[in-house]
Amino acid sequence: LYPYAFNISNDKKACKELYEKFNLEYGISCGLKRKTKVYMQWDYPNMWPSNVYIAYNALKNCGLDKEAKELKEKYISTVDRVFEKTGKLWEKYDVTTGDVAYSQEYETPTMLGWTAGVYEYLLNN
Repeated sequence: LYPYAFNISNDKKACKELYEKFNLEYGISCGLKRKTKVYMQWDYPNMWPSNVYIAYNALKNCGLDKEAKELKEKYISTVDRVFEKTGKLWEKYDVTTGDVAYSQEYETPTMLGWTAGVYEYLLNN
């Protein structure tokens, strides 16, 4: 979605197709599900705040306001729900469970600046 986020392209149809491909119940995944048991940190089913920021701006730039609002609401509600449960903000979230995303590579850290920054950005846009 980078070409749409940075106004390299404004192909509304292509942007929407990409969004729909990665959009899952609790947000946008940074990868697609494959026939594997091993998924890495920048992979399905993880939702990274930086990717949400890029996707949101891509959708807005292509005039896909309904989809942008949907993504915004999914991210904010996921972060809110997990915060209520754990009392913390997390590095990434699982878009299939709506919970903290756990990686096979390392323990998921709490409170990274981009989690709060993207949350704040979406609240104000």
